[in-house]
Amino acid sequence: MASVLRRSLTTPPYADVRAPSLALYPKPARDRYDMPYWNRLRGPARSNADSLQAWLIEATRSNIDSIRAMLPGVEVQEIASSGHLMFLLTPDEVEVAMRRFLARRAGR
Repeated sequence: MASVLRRSLTTPPYADVRAPSLALYPKPARDRYDMPYWNRLRGPARSNADSLQAWLIEATRSNIDSIRAMLPGVEVQEIASSGHLMFLLTPDEVEVAMRRFLARRAGR
């Protein structure tokens, strides 16, 4: 199982992509958690959640920078209040972003 997981962590061949591309990312905020129960945490648990949130913000920014470097011309759309499960948590916003991207491509 570990071998399968390691192989799945390789970088996709983005240089071979020739089609217009849309990358959707969550847009985490420092003062609001996308996991609702985290907003009720107090004490050490809240401190841990704050640390994890800061890491998520930095990791998201790093991932966006990486995809832009590896996939020139990619359109990046950040969706607030979405988190990792953005397709489930914010389906309307995801749909709007996808439809807007496709409409611009159809109009070319």
